[in-house]
Amino acid sequence: MLYEEDYLAWTQQQIGLLQTGKLEELDLKNLVEELKAMGRSDHRELESRLIILIAHLLKWEWQFNRLQSQWAEFEGKSWRNSITELRIQIKFLMQKVPSLGPKVQNFLNQFLQRIQLPGN
Repeated sequence: MLYEEDYLAWTQQQIGLLQTGKLEELDLKNLVEELKAMGRSDHRELESRLIILIAHLLKWEWQFNRLQSQWAEFEGKSWRNSITELRIQIKFLMQKVPSLGPKVQNFLNQFLQRIQLPGN
């Protein structure tokens, strides 16, 4: 089967079939699976970026308060830059895939439920 032997050729074949209206020849089973995977990929990307952003925000809070008292010149530029870049990436992803927007609050709620705080 072309799907398993040459994925790129398979995608080009499916595009050709769609463009020419030969819907009965489409590999529907694999097309459906690929579309599902695309959605999961965007969702995983958002979750990953949010986790990294939260980690960097926590590190920023801890490092900035601790290191600034030790080194007056500590500005935390690398953390600020990283946080700004992650926010830009998340905003871009959510503009590209607006249906991810409502999932952010759900993800944050699940994330907070999963983490274990000291003493809990």
